Amino acid sequence: MSYQKGDIIMRNRPWAYVLEDKHKSAYCHFCFRRPIEKADQKLRRCTQCLFAHYCDGKCAKSAWKDHKVECNRLSLALKSGADIPECNIRLLARILMKLARGERSDPPDACIPPSERTYDSLCTHADQVSDPRNFTLARDFGMTPTRFEHL
Repeated sequence: MSYQKGDIIMRNRPWAYVLEDKHKSAYCHFCFRRPIEKADQKLRRCTQCLFAHYCDGKCAKSAWKDHKVECNRLSLALKSGADIPECNIRLLARILMKLARGERSDPPDACIPPSERTYDSLCTHADQVSDPRNFTLARDFGMTPTRFEHL
């Protein structure tokens, strides 16, 4: 197979993602685009949680399946004056929401070239972590790597 300059050789949407806190108002929370300042484009903020930002109604609608549950939680936090969870907490929550809905992967055609990889095909490397204190996610959640195997 021969590729030409400009050919797309691989494309895949992330299965679960969140923006880092420092980028929350600079990029669309669905497509990750940044508005063009010269064209006076501005991101539109979610009217319920006031946290997520989108290019337009199309991106907001496309993001709604994943944003719906967190939107409710974020708006409750905003109303109560609580802190918004950091990005690693929000990412873990998204992963757990997708798994609870039975979503193990995107459709094969969501990837170029098509892929049958699923969440369950990911490998654990817990046995290779010699000191769990060096495992950032484990430290953040007070867990040891072996506790992730049940997911």
